[in-house]
Amino acid sequence: KNVIVLGTEWAVHDFIKLALKYNLRIVVASSVNLFVFMLMLTSAAVGTVEYRSMTEPIWLTNPYIDDFVEGRSIGVDVEAHPMKRDESMGVGTINELIYSYLLCAVGTTSRSSMVPGAKESCFNLKTNQDSKQLQTAIGEALEFESHLDVQVRVERQRRVQIAIVGGSLMGVDLVGELMDFYFQVYNRANDTFQHLRNDVSVMLVHGSLELLSAMFVGLKERTMKAFQAQGVAVRLSTWITEVGQDYITIF
Repeated sequence: KNVIVLGTEWAVHDFIKLALKYNLRIVVASSVNLFVFMLMLTSAAVGTVEYRSMTEPIWLTNPYIDDFVEGRSIGVDVEAHPMKRDESMGVGTINELIYSYLLCAVGTTSRSSMVPGAKESCFNLKTNQDSKQLQTAIGEALEFESHLDVQVRVERQRRVQIAIVGGSLMGVDLVGELMDFYFQVYNRANDTFQHLRNDVSVMLVHGSLELLSAMFVGLKERTMKAFQAQGVAVRLSTWITEVGQDYITIF
């Protein structure tokens, strides 16, 4: 049987590992040739984890897969069973791959277009590149913080005021990583960032009535207590309506 698998995320990673037990011809098709342990992206964003520690090339997951096709899927014919694959990422020849079974597990993306300004002014946290961009922004903010010019104090504070949208595992973990990171920075022996303790502000915005809705009650309560002790502003049952270059609007 010829099985084409779309994507390299969790479902695909588990499937091709188990597929060693079956007589299947597996072709993995994706624009990314590695699996990313996404829950560690938050740690990578503050330098706690090295990127190599949270990725696995798809050939290493199962070295016996028949082929890997790098590109993006642009169409599927469920009757005749061909799948059109653009291997040139939109600038060249379109090829067709024939399958007996098709497994589509490409994951999800953030719908930034739903909130005015979100696409232009927000960071996503889905890929290695997203994590690196966030890491760069955090580093630049700290560099700005090291300048104690009174005239730019408001700007210094603005750059370390962070709003995180989403109180599920990724959002909560990112808050924890950021607070631990900032705590380590402004408690170092030298006094370069001592003033940071008065400037840092982290807000977690979540549309539901409670954080970590899929987890047990005890963990939710401990998380809230930890955030309150660290000074994190948690806004439950709250939605983002607009995002600007230096502000958000919530209700």
